Amino acid sequence: MVALALAAASPDRLPPVDQCSGDPSFERFRSDLADIVGRQDKERLLELVNDNVQVDLGGDGYGKRAFIAAWTLDIPQQSKVWGEIATLLRLGCISGEGGNLMPSLFEQVGPDRDLLETFVAVIPGSPLRSEPRVDASAVATLHWDVLTLEEVVGDLDWWRVRLSDGRRGYVRAGEARNPLDYRLFVSKADGIWRIRALVAGD
Repeated sequence: MVALALAAASPDRLPPVDQCSGDPSFERFRSDLADIVGRQDKERLLELVNDNVQVDLGGDGYGKRAFIAAWTLDIPQQSKVWGEIATLLRLGCISGEGGNLMPSLFEQVGPDRDLLETFVAVIPGSPLRSEPRVDASAVATLHWDVLTLEEVVGDLDWWRVRLSDGRRGYVRAGEARNPLDYRLFVSKADGIWRIRALVAGD
C-alpha cells in the first residue's frame, strides 16, 4: 500500500484529515462508494474492486474470490463490509503518489507510539467511563483523543485506557479504533478508481 509520513510526533488528539478532496474524480468515486454501501449493492461494489485486490497481509489473500470469501459477500445482507467501509469513509483520507488511503489515522500516529496499544476515540462526544458499564459516571468526554490500551475487559466489549494526561477509564470497543484496524487503499488506473486493498494488521 501507499507509504506516507504524515506525523513526526504523536499529539494528544487525532481528528481525521482529508488530503483527497481536491480531485473531482475521487470525490465522485467516494460518493458512489458511499451510495453503494448504503444500498448494500454487492454487484456494484465488486465492480469497484480491482481483480487482484488484497484482502490480508499473509501473502495469499488476493483477488475478488478472496474478497467475497473474506467478507461473506455470498450473503450480502449479513456481510460486515458495509459497516466497515462506512466507518472508513468518515475517518479521513491520506493522498500519496501510489493512491489514497483511508482512514487517515494510520498515517497520523507518530513513530514514538506502540501501535498495538494505541487507539483513537472515533465517536466525538463519547464518554470515558469510570467503570465498564454504560451507566457509570463519565471521567471525560472524548473528541478524537489518543488512548493507550491497558486492559481488555470482559468479552472484548470494554477497554481500560489511559489518556495522555494520565486519567484512566473505560471505553466501549466500538467507540475507539486502532491504527492497525482495517484500511482501504484505492488507486487510479486508466482514469478509473479501484479498491486495491482492504486489510488489517501490521
